Amino acid sequence: NTSFVLELDEHISAILADSTHLEQCILNLVTNAADAIGSNQGTITVRTGMEDSNTQPGEVGKNESDRRGRIVYLTVEDNGSGISKDDQERMFDPFYSTKGTGRGLGLATLLGIVTAHNGEILVASEEEKGTTIRIAFPEIATKVRKRKTSPTKSQPLTGDGRHVLLIDDEDSARETTSTLLNSRGFVVTTASSGQTGLELANKNPDELDVVLLDMTMPGLNGLDTYLLLIEKFPNLPVVFYSGFAALPELKELIKTDKVKFVRKPFTTNEIVGALLQACNPAD
Repeated sequence: NTSFVLELDEHISAILADSTHLEQCILNLVTNAADAIGSNQGTITVRTGMEDSNTQPGEVGKNESDRRGRIVYLTVEDNGSGISKDDQERMFDPFYSTKGTGRGLGLATLLGIVTAHNGEILVASEEEKGTTIRIAFPEIATKVRKRKTSPTKSQPLTGDGRHVLLIDDEDSARETTSTLLNSRGFVVTTASSGQTGLELANKNPDELDVVLLDMTMPGLNGLDTYLLLIEKFPNLPVVFYSGFAALPELKELIKTDKVKFVRKPFTTNEIVGALLQACNPAD
């Protein structure tokens, strides 16, 4: 089991950034950390804070600068398998990956987002001892007035206790997505295969509100699992998610109210919104 720890500084300064892009970066870093831990017992720690801009000894820096002043940083730390020296040299190269395709944002894209925000990425890692990746951005020196927003717009989308059956063969993706949905008020039951998902659905069909289904799985893939599900439970809404584009046959299903598709990497609001729309197509 993986523990998730938050150590957030409530008094950090504002930064000028696109919240959707930053959410994608954070989700990808947490997913990578979960991958590094794998099936072992481990801990992922997310920290935020402020400090003077500098590079710590032993860290590999990208887009380092000699700017003066303060930076706002976020670190994602794990005690997983670590990153070899060779992989550290190439980890930000386009199309380079030690994992299969369709697994996430990619560190090259993450670097592009951080660079576009005038930020920097710092990496500290040792094989078998874990990895710490920090993204940092310059603070806004002047005080920024908080814009007044209506309560409706400022409230995040929540599941309000809706029960999700999450079917995904990738351990790290399943655990990360489950944690994310739990944090937004969903009750989540997980399955590591299409067959296990079908068995869980058969046990408690009346308790399920929606199914979140990975497209690419060994054995029963997402589409085959879906067809078997709706054969028994024709009114059960389904949301597919994948790092690949929707298949032609899936695009036809998406035209119905009960089927949605979300492509990885997704923001929290995108996946939560798709689940809520599938449950309440009239909304």
